[in-house]
Amino acid sequence: MRTKRTIQNVISTFIPYIILGILGFVKVKVFVSFFSDDLYSINQLFSQVLGYLTLVDAGFGLLVVQKLYVKFAEDKKEEINKIYSTAKIFFRHVALIILGLGILVSFIIHFFTKANINNLYMQIIFLIFVIRNIIDYFFYAPRFIIEADQKLYKINYYINVIRILQIISEIILVMLGLPYLVVLIPSIFISLFLNIIIKKKVFKLYPWLEDTKEYNRQYLKGTKDIISQKVAGIFYSNTDIVLLSTFVNPLTVNIYSFYNYILKFVEDLSYIIANAITPTFANVINTNENAKSYELFKELNIIFYFGCAFLSIMFFLLMNPFISLWTGSKYVVNNLTLILFILVTFRFISMRIVTIVIHSCGLFKEIRNITLLEAFLNIVISLSLVFKLGLNGVLLGTIISTYLTTFWYIPKLIYQKKFKKNCLEYFLKYVSVLVITFSLIMVLANLNLPNILSVSKWVGAGFSYSIIVFIVLLIIFYICFSDFRKFLNRVRYIVKKGC
Repeated sequence: MRTKRTIQNVISTFIPYIILGILGFVKVKVFVSFFSDDLYSINQLFSQVLGYLTLVDAGFGLLVVQKLYVKFAEDKKEEINKIYSTAKIFFRHVALIILGLGILVSFIIHFFTKANINNLYMQIIFLIFVIRNIIDYFFYAPRFIIEADQKLYKINYYINVIRILQIISEIILVMLGLPYLVVLIPSIFISLFLNIIIKKKVFKLYPWLEDTKEYNRQYLKGTKDIISQKVAGIFYSNTDIVLLSTFVNPLTVNIYSFYNYILKFVEDLSYIIANAITPTFANVINTNENAKSYELFKELNIIFYFGCAFLSIMFFLLMNPFISLWTGSKYVVNNLTLILFILVTFRFISMRIVTIVIHSCGLFKEIRNITLLEAFLNIVISLSLVFKLGLNGVLLGTIISTYLTTFWYIPKLIYQKKFKKNCLEYFLKYVSVLVITFSLIMVLANLNLPNILSVSKWVGAGFSYSIIVFIVLLIIFYICFSDFRKFLNRVRYIVKKGC
């Protein structure tokens, strides 16, 4: 049952996300073609600023789901109702606070961009962003219930169909020549409609679920520990665009956004897979099956490493030609900047399984200080480097702050706290994969590869490169890593059993 639900969660999210991603690429192309660099850059800036405003929720969502995992395992419906009611009231208050802060920030938002856009117009657009964002807060509580019960697949279809319609509507409105302000408004009503559908679906699945109208502060215990993780996450992903918008120019903001869109698309796919795995993994860990959970951890970890290596090399080979064909050659970066982008993504995906353990075990208090330190260093280093190095400076700030803090601390913590083992093996494996990946990239950088000047050539190159890189990495990983061989044997067994 665990495996079946995990697969259902992955499929119901993965396939629609691919469709959404393709539509997203079309949307960016349309927006760039019809709007100026200035307008598109403030669109990116507003998304980042909203991230800071969401710090108000203190990461309570992660805490709620972690508590609900336990209550569902114990079948304590009364406790689930109490947690649900507390979450509903809490997030309603959060929404109102974010709205108030958003109104205040709207009066100063123009100080954070060099875009040549009317201040009042900019303020109105930002407020629409805020309103669109806070609608979800009024409906988060039902989603937590279905997520904790490993049944996300039952609502993923609704979520993704509505999102697809949302993107299509925006593309059509832009192509009709309507102002950007008008393009944003329909998404508010679409988001409201989506959340109402999901709420009804959840109550149909759980007829015993009820709002007790009680606000129990005991369920907030641990929020101060988990907020550090949210702060680090937001400063890790939201600082760069704010700094580039404030101190560099709209063109650089858009360059960062285009590369980051592709990388984040892949990162989010890794998140979807990891998120689908989390409930099952949490179930294994919370039953104190240490030996089993450790073996599962190692196998999942090496598979994510394999994915990191494969994607990093493919990004190096295909990213710049894709950007040139997609948005234009003026947005293409040099190899050094491209490698920095890749290194940021490598770190993010490679830490995904470690993050699953933290969420599954509820080790939020233990990582509070280190994640806050990471957030602080990210700002300080990026701010000190952005004036001289521009885009490279903010990327280096993100990389350096991570490797000085959470990169080494979190794996060490879970090995000591959960697995009761030495973490040296983990770091040796990480370094080995990193060396393998970037050694292959350096070899490729010195080859005289043919230029890719058309979509058909890009598709052909992507197909041939992916096969070659996959086979090369498959051989290297099979020879070098026993956990990889174990995973392949497990897959072979499942396939043989299925046949």
